Amino acid sequence: MMHSKNAVLFKVLINRFHPASGNSFLQKLPEAEAQEILNQPLTYDDPSLSISWETDLISSLHYSWLVPILQQFDQALQGSIVAALPEAQSIRLKNVLKIKSVPKNLSSQMKAFFLHQLFCKLNPPKDTIPREYLSKSSLSALLECTKSEIVDLIDMLAMHDLAETLRHMVDKRNLKWLYQHLPPKHQQFLRVCLHLKEKIKAPKLEINTLNGDPKKLESMLHVRGIFRLGKALCGQHPQFIWHLMHTLDTGRGAAIAKHYQEQSIPNITPFLVQQLQSAINFLKKKSAT
Repeated sequence: MMHSKNAVLFKVLINRFHPASGNSFLQKLPEAEAQEILNQPLTYDDPSLSISWETDLISSLHYSWLVPILQQFDQALQGSIVAALPEAQSIRLKNVLKIKSVPKNLSSQMKAFFLHQLFCKLNPPKDTIPREYLSKSSLSALLECTKSEIVDLIDMLAMHDLAETLRHMVDKRNLKWLYQHLPPKHQQFLRVCLHLKEKIKAPKLEINTLNGDPKKLESMLHVRGIFRLGKALCGQHPQFIWHLMHTLDTGRGAAIAKHYQEQSIPNITPFLVQQLQSAINFLKKKSAT
């Protein structure tokens, strides 16, 4: 049986060079392998992504995933490796690792060498492929989001928990305090959520335990949002989850993985997917105005 990663890459090549004659092109292969290639639900046709795969993957990671990897290298080498990374990652890593200076004008060959070393230490799952090659799903738009956009979505999802709390809140002072400490777009989405029926019974938000601390409110809501996102992702392909986790920082990535499972949760995941899609559409409209 052909390795699934190889089947995907083979399908990309067929899409690019033999889009109308894939069946005949695969006649020389064993029937099972040919069928596995043809069964790949993939329309992408750019094979160059498989060539630049290592560089693209390392460059797409949140810098926090690279910290423990870089710490495995001798300090004398860390500066050179950091210099091979994109500027956004390089600046963050220099600060975290307290690297005072990095070499300038590294050759492209040296950059490729250092990035390959990082890739080997990262050791992604053997079936991992470029995110562009993954099968499309109802949540594929998430893989196009930046870290800050995903964090925004997490906070938006938590508005469903807050809406349920507000429905039973009688103390108007608490109500006023909550609205005062929500960003305007969160207030707007909260009003949307208040008009929707919540079908999931989640634990009540203990607003009284916050002692008037806005930071505690922010943290409480973020934890709830991560829970909803993790459960909305249940049933998505593990490679999808791997890419999404590594777009986020290590803390949020691990928290999402904790709530994820490979099988969709009946009567829960589909409803949370709807909430997530609603939040995505809301933020898209906000960014367009």
